[in-house]
Amino acid sequence: MENIQTLMKKDRLDAIVLGMESLSHLTKTSNEAASAVIMGEEWQEVKDTLFSLIMDHDYETSDSDDVPKEEHLQLTLALTIVANALGLYCRRKEEVHAPSELTLDVEELKEIIVSLSGHMKKAESESAVNNSNVHVHTQNMYQASRCVMFLIELSEELKSFVAESTNLGLLAFSLRCEHGGICKHNLLGNVCRRIASSLGTFKC
Repeated sequence: MENIQTLMKKDRLDAIVLGMESLSHLTKTSNEAASAVIMGEEWQEVKDTLFSLIMDHDYETSDSDDVPKEEHLQLTLALTIVANALGLYCRRKEEVHAPSELTLDVEELKEIIVSLSGHMKKAESESAVNNSNVHVHTQNMYQASRCVMFLIELSEELKSFVAESTNLGLLAFSLRCEHGGICKHNLLGNVCRRIASSLGTFKC
């Protein structure tokens, strides 16, 4: 984690992307890396960088053809890393009996969900456009959906927030995706099916 944090603090985009790619692999299996991403603590700068990329992304700037490919990758990698970390948290929830070990900052994660909704809507609107960024938008849609899926499976409060915040449109998005109305992406369809199922059975 120390080497990853050092790379992510560099000024060069290629170094930052290298650190994020390493972290995306590490968060598939490492509980320490997952905690660093979600909780921060001694790796707070890593968490802040990832959350800022998700919450403060400027599409007007990043969609320009003049933007380096590394900059396009940053959002996709940030979404992937957070989704991987949340996935490990879900597995730990099934294994750990002490809820304190899985304490989440629910209010902060609500803000993340609002941003995720924005990324999903943007990706959906761009997915049918034949341009060089279509693959990037599809990946962002998939990874943002993974984040939402794991968040509502981790917390009843977050599930309630998503279900009751109809302006986010996440249930409608998931239903469109589940029935193939957005793009033909089997993994995305499976994720949206889980989201729709979870929200569809929620009782206010």
